[in-house]
Amino acid sequence: MKTTAPTGIRPEYWSLLTDAPYPRRGNPFWRLVWIARAPLLWVQHREAVLADWVRERPGTRPNSWWQFEMPLRQRDQLGGQGSCRQMYLWCGIPRQWFNVSNRNPPVFESQASFLKRNQLLWPEEEARLQPRDFLPQMLPKAWWPVEDV
Repeated sequence: MKTTAPTGIRPEYWSLLTDAPYPRRGNPFWRLVWIARAPLLWVQHREAVLADWVRERPGTRPNSWWQFEMPLRQRDQLGGQGSCRQMYLWCGIPRQWFNVSNRNPPVFESQASFLKRNQLLWPEEEARLQPRDFLPQMLPKAWWPVEDV
């Protein structure tokens, strides 16, 4: 992933559009502006973000893509036990959980599986994917509630 923003976009916005770390010397004020301008910034820079992202991480999309292009679409839960606290999604998976089973945590389809199922993979992208890209993914342990970890 590009660590420097292309010409015409603030580094702070590029990092927020691409899930990159916020610039060390970035202006924290731009995070507040981001809230109001995010949809417009996505439309303006969508092509550059996706071209860079797909080149570096085929079979996945940044959270900004999920947020602005698939805001109500969730990746299929294939198994496991747990309850989501609210429907705030990160890359198509509910972000806040409770009652997560240590023995049988929630498992979701991979991003590549979601993209393929919905015919959203770019033609040249699918050829670069490996069988492991389609394996189910467990709910990240960092998202489990403290009492369940």
